[in-house]
Amino acid sequence: MDDEIITTCPLEFIIETRNVFHVDPLRLASGDLVNDDWLGRGDINASYSGDRIGERKPIRRPFEWQGSLWVCVGMVLPGRDTNKPIEATAYRLIPKRFFGGKSIDYAERTATEDLCAAARNDSMGFYHGVAVKRGKEEFILCGPPALFVQAKHNTASSSSSASQLTLF
Repeated sequence: MDDEIITTCPLEFIIETRNVFHVDPLRLASGDLVNDDWLGRGDINASYSGDRIGERKPIRRPFEWQGSLWVCVGMVLPGRDTNKPIEATAYRLIPKRFFGGKSIDYAERTATEDLCAAARNDSMGFYHGVAVKRGKEEFILCGPPALFVQAKHNTASSSSSASQLTLF
């Protein structure tokens, strides 16, 4: 794989993160809405929770990547007439009890224009340190964000990840 190792996450224990991941395009697929159900929607796309984070609602089901849980906060879905790959920006989810930094509520992070500017310029990413909920458990979004890009061809690890999803 052509993944680039960029940085680490500031936790009590160090977890190596990768900034760019090439994944099976099926994991990024937007799918089709049929009778209020999404058919063919990839797990990375389905985890999109940028809207819910801003509304203080529980995040959608996270996706798994290399043994960690992640949640998507942004997608680039190019038009049909372009050769650009589909991309997703995601943050690792860390249970609050394991996060070594200071957590913050999204409303606090974006309370003023100056705070928004600081968040946009944060080297760990806009959502780094933001507290979210999934069910009854509280998590922290841990930056820097990773970019998940559709692979030009299936790799062994991305194929096995996509295949495993069909088991659920």
